Amino acid sequence: MATIILRPNAAGDETNITEQYPVSDSHYDKVDEVIADEDATFVYESTGDDNYYRDLYNLPICGPVGAIENITVYARCRTYGAGATRVSMKISIQTGGTVYEGAEETLTSSYANYSKTWALNPKTGIAWVESDIDALQIGISLRNAVEPPSALSSLCTQIWVVITYSETPVMITRIAFETDPFADTPIWDDVSDDVISFSFARGRQHELDRFEAGVATLLLKNDNGDYWPLNTVGEYYPNVDIGKKVNIRVRYNEVYDRYTGFIESMTPIWLSDRGGLVPVMQINCADAVTIFSRTRLNTSYGQQLSGARIGAVLNTVGFPSADRQLDDGQFTMIASGTLENVLAQEHIFKVAESELGLFYIAPDGDAVFEDKSHRTVSPHDVSQATFNDSFADIILSLDDTLLFNEIRLTRQGGAEQVATDSTSKEKYGWRSLVRSGLYVISDLITKLCVYYLLARYGSPAMRAESITIEPQSNPNVLFPQVLGFGISTRITVQKAEGSIDADYFIEGIDEDYDLRDGRWTTRWQISDADRYLYEPEAQVETLRPDSIVTKLNMHDQAGGALTYDELADGLDATYGKKETSTSACSVICSLPNIVKGTVEKVTVYWRVSGANGYMSLGVRLNSVNYFAYDTVSLPLGTYSHEYLLNPATGLAWTWEEVDELQLIVIDVSTYDVYIYDVWAIVNFTPSW
Repeated sequence: MATIILRPNAAGDETNITEQYPVSDSHYDKVDEVIADEDATFVYESTGDDNYYRDLYNLPICGPVGAIENITVYARCRTYGAGATRVSMKISIQTGGTVYEGAEETLTSSYANYSKTWALNPKTGIAWVESDIDALQIGISLRNAVEPPSALSSLCTQIWVVITYSETPVMITRIAFETDPFADTPIWDDVSDDVISFSFARGRQHELDRFEAGVATLLLKNDNGDYWPLNTVGEYYPNVDIGKKVNIRVRYNEVYDRYTGFIESMTPIWLSDRGGLVPVMQINCADAVTIFSRTRLNTSYGQQLSGARIGAVLNTVGFPSADRQLDDGQFTMIASGTLENVLAQEHIFKVAESELGLFYIAPDGDAVFEDKSHRTVSPHDVSQATFNDSFADIILSLDDTLLFNEIRLTRQGGAEQVATDSTSKEKYGWRSLVRSGLYVISDLITKLCVYYLLARYGSPAMRAESITIEPQSNPNVLFPQVLGFGISTRITVQKAEGSIDADYFIEGIDEDYDLRDGRWTTRWQISDADRYLYEPEAQVETLRPDSIVTKLNMHDQAGGALTYDELADGLDATYGKKETSTSACSVICSLPNIVKGTVEKVTVYWRVSGANGYMSLGVRLNSVNYFAYDTVSLPLGTYSHEYLLNPATGLAWTWEEVDELQLIVIDVSTYDVYIYDVWAIVNFTPSW
């Protein structure tokens, strides 16, 4: 065990003790000395009303420590005056806004040290953590009796707190033997005392891998036979079974989740111990991704953002809604149609691949979806720590694992998009990255992804591939880092020999801890953060109707129901026509969403015929019409209008406003009107 001592450095929330000596300055500086100065400085209470008066004192920031075992507050006190019978003190602390006190202690005329230990934070009922200590106030309550002799005082000359902590992590391992895997509130059994070792692996080897199920292995002592499924006197009988939820935590100052999954298998083994054999149960676990890999979807999903789609799939498989951390997504996914026996895992992973995002199970068991922009915003845009050869084994690599000079992507129902780097091909040979069946709604999105992937992987570079850390080499610094950092944490890696000084993201984590020898090893697979930087070129996107919002007195060329297809196919052979020449008519069409970005202008086109009529052509925003052609006769032709600004606001377009844009045609004459096609062309620079 190790300790750290904290002494008062400022007044706390209460300064109620009535006297101090000397009278100048503050109460706290009368009790803050390292070596007790006895009667040279002190606070004291001489009010003879038999009541307690309390001071509280602030403390300096504790800083990183290990797993806190307890805190002990010490106070050095005495009484002044003879014959005291009810001159007493209580040690006090304030945590979480509440004051707690130790037992009453009767003082004597000689200085003595009094103490009170709190193994747990009395406010939370659990082990102390660093944030508790940083907010802690310590204090003293002094009382002076009313009975004679009257010249009495209770004195305190020194107060301090000792934080006792372990430099070795404390394992907290729990298994929910009594509840179902996806129970909203698992009933946990603490099996920490039986843990011999644990190891886990989750994440991926590099950024082009997909995230498979995280796996873990626990070795549990089985001397009492508690982990034999058929042992009727075992502590967990009859619930020892596969499928039970497992949670591995580590307490090192704070409590960190390290892994949450489900028991896949239980294997009894016997380890040698001084010539004998010790019964052990090996428990192999996999996280929720494995459950998704065995769950089939027989349903359908509408067009929606990638994050909403993943949330919908999680709803289908019954994954708890409280256990999710899902980004909204940047790309819209197409409607799925009716799925038949499609694995939930495959559908989720295809959504993540289409978004260029990540899906994985967090250490606390939450389902996490990070969209393509997740790593470009706070806190992922700033390195959280720097690692070099001092305490880390850094592996460098220059290879072709991430070399692709031809990118071929195809979305469902779309055309293949291709980009190549001819210089790289000549130098390294032909290396293609091919993905198909993507769920994005437009070829433009696919094309942007092609260009991005080519910019990122067109040429190889020396890179840091992994870092291995043994945190016990510098526990107070490294344990909070290896326990607190997770997938997508940004770190700086420095390796002088390889001229490496760059930022990286954590992609995968492997960890081993053996309680028998105390050895802890954490290995991070990492990816170059600079490769995420990308600025797309300006694009031109043609948007054709994807639905008719409203229509009045319109049918198609054959007299049937008019659909948006007739107005979006670019053919004069299909069109909308006024139902009767004596009626007014109108049609309002919506457009598909564009990729997020900075809009330069929107140009709208109408191909119509109404030479003898009174037609109005325009756009509709927030239920208000803005006409470019207002009640005019228009012979057969294609008419257009360029909107440099949003007509509703008079300001530059935002991509959200373009997503709300609708195209409108109205005729109020008694003549025939024909609407062949309507569309918009958007000039914009996509954001990334």
